[in-house]
Amino acid sequence: MIKINEKFCIDSDENQFVLKEISKVQDEKSKNYGQETFIVLGYYSTLEQSLSGLEKILSRRAIRIKDYTLKEAIEEIQAIHEDIFK
Repeated sequence: MIKINEKFCIDSDENQFVLKEISKVQDEKSKNYGQETFIVLGYYSTLEQSLSGLEKILSRRAIRIKDYTLKEAIEEIQAIHEDIFK
């Protein structure tokens, strides 16, 4: 498994790379409360595709939660790209 940061990782098997979001069980009534869990975000053929997939997901999330001017959106997307590919 490749840990990208505290929120995302990439796993793999013989056929694909799997982009996952790291989360914790939030239901206090659950016997697994507080334990780490993974949300599958996508399946990819190459490592590069999985990183590009993460870039797309983060860019869409950023734009969905805040209003930007075009210039601000471009700057935000560039910052996301640099965080992933640096």
